[in-house]
Amino acid sequence: MAFAIVGGFWPFAAALLFAVIVHEVSHIIAARAYGIRAGGMRILPFGAAVTIDADFLPPRDRVMILLAGSLGNAVVGLLISGMLWLAPAAFMLWEVMITAMAVPAILNLLPIYPLDGGKIITTLLGPKSVRPMLWMSTAFFAVLLVIGVVLVNFPLVIVSVMLLTCAHTESSIKFTSLFRKKRPGAVWEVAVSGEMTLLDIYKRVHPHRHTKFVVTDRGHQSFYENTLEQWITEKTCLAQLDDFLQQGRIRE
Repeated sequence: MAFAIVGGFWPFAAALLFAVIVHEVSHIIAARAYGIRAGGMRILPFGAAVTIDADFLPPRDRVMILLAGSLGNAVVGLLISGMLWLAPAAFMLWEVMITAMAVPAILNLLPIYPLDGGKIITTLLGPKSVRPMLWMSTAFFAVLLVIGVVLVNFPLVIVSVMLLTCAHTESSIKFTSLFRKKRPGAVWEVAVSGEMTLLDIYKRVHPHRHTKFVVTDRGHQSFYENTLEQWITEKTCLAQLDDFLQQGRIRE
């Protein structure tokens, strides 16, 4: 393998960690391009992860955010490949970095939940596909776990356990995390208009304070984020606020 040429496991591990960070940062950049907040990056023993509350976006937008990670690895890998001509003396270093970039780019596109490929499938097939995909992935990781135990391969055992845990943890994550864990008594007022979509309004939810929305062009009617949460849950996030105002849906 390429990493053996430059001195063993640790140089490749460092390059792989960099590649994984590039992958997750690419997801964050794509999410922010769609106006979605992303949770802090968590560095794990065998990678990294971020929480992105995009479950209520249109499927096409969610797929683009999911593909952004591997696309980011591909772009950085191509940039590094240019160094093969600019600095050929460090050929082995660039080879290791390019190989490291390819690992998360390819692995994350496998149709396994909670990898990006599995999430793309569940996004395209709809919410009902999450549970079958989850159990299929669980069976796959369980087989990997057994193989790791039989072969006394501790890295494989740890990775299998981590993926099993992540799969069942992520299956319970909802986009409504922005509506949780708010400081009691702190209220953040935001002016909105009736022509705005629920998604546009969601982007203005304060991450730490309870948010009150004031509809400035509709007689200063107001509602709180718990009402917005209810509307987004029961209807498309691309619906206009006027649709709910005309139905007399504001009860606060």
